[in-house]
Amino acid sequence: MHNPSATPIAGRYALLDKIGQGGSASVFQAHDLQTHQMVVLKFLNVPAHASPDVQAAAIERFRQEGNILRLLDHPHVLKVLDQLEGNGHYCLVTEWVEGVTLDAYMRVNPPLPSSVLPMIEQTCQALEYMHARGIVHRDIKPENILIMPDGHIKILDFGLACFTGQNFMNDASAMAGTVAYMAPELLKNQSLSDPQSDLYAVGVTLYELLTGQVPFPGEDPGSTIYAIMNQTPVEPIHLNPMIGQDLNQLVMTAIHKLPQHRFAHCRQFQQLLRILSTRVFFDGADPRLAMNSVLPALHSFSRFSLVDDLHNFVHRHDSGQLLVWNASEQAGIWLQNGNILHADIKNKTLDSVETLMTILSWESGNFLYIPTAQAPAATIRQNAFKLIEAADAYLTEYKLLWEMYQDDDLLEQIMQPSTHDMLPDLSFYIFEILDPVKRVRDLAAELPASRMQLLQALKALEDRQFIFVERQR
Repeated sequence: MHNPSATPIAGRYALLDKIGQGGSASVFQAHDLQTHQMVVLKFLNVPAHASPDVQAAAIERFRQEGNILRLLDHPHVLKVLDQLEGNGHYCLVTEWVEGVTLDAYMRVNPPLPSSVLPMIEQTCQALEYMHARGIVHRDIKPENILIMPDGHIKILDFGLACFTGQNFMNDASAMAGTVAYMAPELLKNQSLSDPQSDLYAVGVTLYELLTGQVPFPGEDPGSTIYAIMNQTPVEPIHLNPMIGQDLNQLVMTAIHKLPQHRFAHCRQFQQLLRILSTRVFFDGADPRLAMNSVLPALHSFSRFSLVDDLHNFVHRHDSGQLLVWNASEQAGIWLQNGNILHADIKNKTLDSVETLMTILSWESGNFLYIPTAQAPAATIRQNAFKLIEAADAYLTEYKLLWEMYQDDDLLEQIMQPSTHDMLPDLSFYIFEILDPVKRVRDLAAELPASRMQLLQALKALEDRQFIFVERQR
């Protein structure tokens, strides 16, 4: 314990107990002499033996942690109060919060969905808030989620947080994050910063809360990494049958190895969990309720097979809505008595038929079918079977380009075209949003163009040697 009578930090913070010690930081409880409130002081530990580059990177990461926390004001995110630097010391001052971390909670509480789901819902709410502001946490795990006495949670430790698309800085010899909660794409490329990796970590955390173990409980980091990359986890319903098939389906979707087969975002995950909380896993609910499904089935498609699924709905003369999504885009297709009435992609304004062709050109993703969904006014007036024939022809042409420009391929600018270059306007627009960590799927979500138009523009740019494509195969 530090002597409370010692000189206060910055003339204001009197150190009390040391409450945490990690490789990169020391954490103390302190008394704020101005507000008379308890606070937490987190001091950066810069290894004296480290090279100047490593020390500079550690300081920069610590500063970024404070800068990111200053941008956030959410009831489920730890609040930063002050940021101090001086005499070679770097310190963050945060609010003091009473509670226990989720890992401590798991050791003494049974895995009841009625208790667990509200915590995960709040975690999703906080992450959705962060992701909307371009911030990825990168280290979600039970140890970094605090449960307060009133049942509300706070997300802690933003030491690995960064901005979406930022090329994450990390010591060359270290792996940033806890391996068991890291998404396969992060293990493959540590420089990625994508909200999908946070969603995966939430899924792993929920799996652990419900079963008492992580999906891939390896004996060492190497075996865990191998399992995450190559093995299929035991479904949580086999470890805890009381969770039911609906909750099992949501957990397995969240921890899918491929981002496009998870949820579109944390909000979608949270909304589906909320349905289960209110209809199945509420306090006092009969445990047998979990044995009956209340959610629509989630379906995956790959190898451009969505067109085949749509054909089946048309053939059966179905009426309702297909909600379709991948790792970066969301779409809807409405049917009435087997007729395709309307199609749209969130945040895109394309002709309805072109929109339909673009959705069907997604190589992989998920969908669910809502048979009771009210159809909008028809914007597509062509025969449904003729549309599907046209889609097959469209896909034949599209796949030739897709072989060269797949969703995870990274794009790098070599030189900027001039206005005298004979290129489509879309090619010039691409350069306005292009950066070295942006993938083809990121461009597809951001550009006001169809998938076909995007790939044609990329080919024109690569043929002229304006861009370099790092192909992730």
